[in-house]
Amino acid sequence: MGVAVGMFVAWGDVRGEWGACPAAAGYTLYAGKDIAHFDIASVSSVADAATKCNANPSCNSFNWNLALGLGYTKTVVYSAAQAASYADICFYAKGCSDIAGFTLYTDIDIPGSDIVKVTTTASAAAAQCLANSACKSVLWAPIFSPPYGFTKSIGYSANASKAYKVCMCKRLHMLIFV
Repeated sequence: MGVAVGMFVAWGDVRGEWGACPAAAGYTLYAGKDIAHFDIASVSSVADAATKCNANPSCNSFNWNLALGLGYTKTVVYSAAQAASYADICFYAKGCSDIAGFTLYTDIDIPGSDIVKVTTTASAAAAQCLANSACKSVLWAPIFSPPYGFTKSIGYSANASKAYKVCMCKRLHMLIFV
C-alpha cells in the first residue's frame, strides 16, 4: 500500500478511525488534520474535490470528512501551525506531480536562468519547455494563487537550493541513434 502521511501520495490510502483517506493524485495528504474556514465550495467526493480544486486557480487545498461524507475546496495553503487534529478528516494540499519527460525534485529551486513565466498549469509549462531546445527544466509553485512557474535554461545542478513547496522538473534527454 502506497501510504505517506504529510508527504506526496501517488497511490494507496491511509486508514484512520473512520475508514480510509483516499489518495488524490497531485495532492499531499494530511490524515487527521484540517484548517477551519477558507472554504470555496462544497464537494461530493474526494475525486470531485480534486477536479474542482484543479480547475480553480484560487484553490490550494480541500478537506474530506470521512464520518459525514462531505468536504470543501479551500483557498488556504497547508500550514502545520494552522492545522488542528480531527480523527475523521482528511486534508489534501496541492503538491508536485510527475510529468512525462521530466525528473521531479520537490522543494528545490535553482535561482535565475528563467526563460519565460507560465501562469496556466505545470503541464503547460512542461509542454513549453519541450518545445524549446534551450529549456532544461521547469519550476512550478502550486501553492501560489494563482499557481505559476518558469521554464529554465538550466537543469538540476550543484547550484540547487532549498525552496519551500515548489516543484523542480528536470527535462530528460533523449538519445537518438542513427
